[in-house]
Amino acid sequence: MKKVVYDLHTHSALSPCGDNDMTVNNMLHMAVLNGIQVMAITDHNSCKNCPAAMEVAKGLPIDLIPGMELCTSEEVHIICLFPALESAMAFDDYVHDHLPPVKNRPEIFGEQRILNAADEIVGYEPYLLINATTISIEETVPLVRRFGGICYPAHIDKSSTSVFSNLGYFSADWGFSAVEIVCRENIPKLAPRIPGFADLLVLHSSDAHYLWDISQGENFLFCNDFRHMLGLYYQRGAAQKTSGGGAREDYKMTDSFAQAMVFFLVVLFVLGLIFPIIAHYKGNPKLKKLGYLFMILFSLLLVFCLLAWFASV
Repeated sequence: MKKVVYDLHTHSALSPCGDNDMTVNNMLHMAVLNGIQVMAITDHNSCKNCPAAMEVAKGLPIDLIPGMELCTSEEVHIICLFPALESAMAFDDYVHDHLPPVKNRPEIFGEQRILNAADEIVGYEPYLLINATTISIEETVPLVRRFGGICYPAHIDKSSTSVFSNLGYFSADWGFSAVEIVCRENIPKLAPRIPGFADLLVLHSSDAHYLWDISQGENFLFCNDFRHMLGLYYQRGAAQKTSGGGAREDYKMTDSFAQAMVFFLVVLFVLGLIFPIIAHYKGNPKLKKLGYLFMILFSLLLVFCLLAWFASV
């Protein structure tokens, strides 16, 4: 296991409440200076600064996860993370279609800047991004999985835009596998109110709107693969708007394949042992050769399975 320093909740200048100094270059270089190894940019209801951020991240020692802070119809904030940029941008299109067509008033709410990799302004998001979408909290997990991502409630101990402040309860039926809590001191009082809390991954992130808010190394986890721990598995075609499936469903298919391989290994091994024994008592050399053949097939399949396992780790 290795220590991984992360910050999975940050806002760029695209969010109207984000400071205009929160350009993709400023954010990523500040994160690197702060020792962050994995970072996500999660603007309100939009991923439109993720392409520029991903381009900048290619030249830096940081793993950038494209994301979004979705505002549900109940005005509950949900962190949505995706394994690849195309998945995030497909989800961005979907969410944009479910935003109310209310124009932003930058003099009141702030500018919503769309940037390129050189931090140049290439456009402005016209719709106000801090509005609630028409997507309910019950829809979020299956919806985000359709696009290959994972999601979890943001700042659940916050006095606004959280599950407890807006709904007053936490339901296991929503299907979340993680939660974000701002203050670690709040865990003891929140845990009894969350069904299955012991099985949830508890995350802490900065929710940075200014450069000085970005985490400085205080949030970390010990794991072998951070993305796999979150449940982010890259899938081909994950960006397509399919009617089902998702990261965890694909992972179950992988489990089924592994179970099938184990079954065949056991069968070949047993046959490889039985046939030489039968050949010994029957005095049939052909059965003995058949047993050796099964053992050879067993060995080849075992090598294949081991190579596949090492490749997936």
